[in-house]
Amino acid sequence: MKKQDYIRPISTTANPSATCYCCGSFILMSDKDTGFCHFCEAYNLLDENIPENSLSDKFYAIQMLIESNDPAEAEKTLDKILKYAEVQQNPAALFGAASIYRNLADAYYYNLDYNRHGFMEENSSNIYHSLDLTSKYKTLFYKLIRMAEPNLEMPSDSNLIYLAFFSCLKLKNYHKAKKFLNALSRISKGLEVEYAEIAFEVDSGNGIKPEKIFNMVSKGNSNSLYYLAKNNVKLKRFKEAKSILERLNSRVNMPDSRYLLLKIEKFMKETEL
Repeated sequence: MKKQDYIRPISTTANPSATCYCCGSFILMSDKDTGFCHFCEAYNLLDENIPENSLSDKFYAIQMLIESNDPAEAEKTLDKILKYAEVQQNPAALFGAASIYRNLADAYYYNLDYNRHGFMEENSSNIYHSLDLTSKYKTLFYKLIRMAEPNLEMPSDSNLIYLAFFSCLKLKNYHKAKKFLNALSRISKGLEVEYAEIAFEVDSGNGIKPEKIFNMVSKGNSNSLYYLAKNNVKLKRFKEAKSILERLNSRVNMPDSRYLLLKIEKFMKETEL
């Protein structure tokens, strides 16, 4: 399959839109009923089976603070929301909050300017604050995982298992992620399993055959292009990965895709590729 063939669906598919039940982000659905959040990767179903999260609107407002370059206010607002008991007991809210902290951590980490004067204290401050935010999002992901672990033997809640799987993946705990992926595969046969399998194989391995990803792309899942690009990085196809990410970032707000592109551009500049 040629590169233009697997990039085409993202620009020609008339995807319906929705908002993510976990983080409140605007998303393009894969079809009229299902979709994957570009911001947090939660699996969204537009039916009665979707869990409730009354805080998703507040989470979206926090994301708008980040987009308007006010990360300090975004963090302050999220810290306050996390004091609510409903957040601490709701897996969807935990996952949404953890994903926002993770985005904030990356925003601070990549806000480095080596043309600043003096000893560039702001750079150091941003890096240290990124580490503080990393601790916050890891704490929430681990809490969600602990909530889901009792369901591993006899899983019944596919939404909870899916969120726990991606929590493990974002923590790079591949051993435990595999356990949740196996559990998810036992109780669901939907697109979320196929997507989770691709994410796991790309993240935990040294690269997979891209044909395995094309099927998800052809179904309108734009997020799969991120894993296609990430897979190309592992296969040292940097220019191809860069091209894919540029197209993806022009279409959706996927922080992981945006920061991966920054890494690739920095690497290509330093190595003069």
